[in-house]
Amino acid sequence: MRFRHRWTFRNGPGFVDAQQFWPHEALWPLGVTDGAMPGEYMLYRGELRPLPLEPGWYVVTPPDGARFVCPPRVFEATYEAVDEEKP
Repeated sequence: MRFRHRWTFRNGPGFVDAQQFWPHEALWPLGVTDGAMPGEYMLYRGELRPLPLEPGWYVVTPPDGARFVCPPRVFEATYEAVDEEKP
């Protein structure tokens, strides 16, 4: 699975929005920036500690808005797609 935009996924009864991160894409997920070293990327979440992010990982946003990162293997084993690209 390779998603370029935000999509909705289901994990049991709950839903999340998720976007897969690729550095060469023009649209990065909200809060993702270059890190201090070349090839390093970080997800900034307001006052919380930034999270390291690897290319291909997902930025997941549950209904409470607390974003986190998830490796593709874990994400694809945990969530299933609900709909097509959101407008």
